[in-house]
Amino acid sequence: MENKKVIISEQDGVQHLKTIFRWMNSESIQEHCLLRLFIWKDTPKVIVVISELKSNADGSGVALGFYGLSEMIIERFRRYLAIDKCEIEWFLHYGGFSAHESLGNEILEKVIPEIVHEFGFGKLPETIRIKSNFSEYLSGIELGKMRPILKELNWELQDGFGDPEWE
Repeated sequence: MENKKVIISEQDGVQHLKTIFRWMNSESIQEHCLLRLFIWKDTPKVIVVISELKSNADGSGVALGFYGLSEMIIERFRRYLAIDKCEIEWFLHYGGFSAHESLGNEILEKVIPEIVHEFGFGKLPETIRIKSNFSEYLSGIELGKMRPILKELNWELQDGFGDPEWE
């Protein structure tokens, strides 16, 4: 499923970029996610939402590889990010599109990159789990339904999403 498509749009003074972002993790395994950047035109504000996709190999994940992934995102989209990287607001996004066992629960996690938890298998950032009213934490941005977004990017996940709400 090769895809290098980046869709750029603008709404209410906020530029929206979305793509299937690919990277090599620390174990040289290729991973991918739905990546959305929201860039305010009038104020120095950037929100990045990284949606984990279950089409990755088992044992991989956006949280475990967050530090390397975030640096690659900054490097790839530098021309759009006229802001200090410490000012970027990072969110991890999970649901039926991420894991079969999600039972249809969609979750957003605000990343606190300054707080690092080190484990034998790697570093994990501190996160604050958000279970509802995502747009309140995303400065009014609505994430939308995943299936149409993935379809727009020519990306398909296997069936069995577990959550008819986001289809």
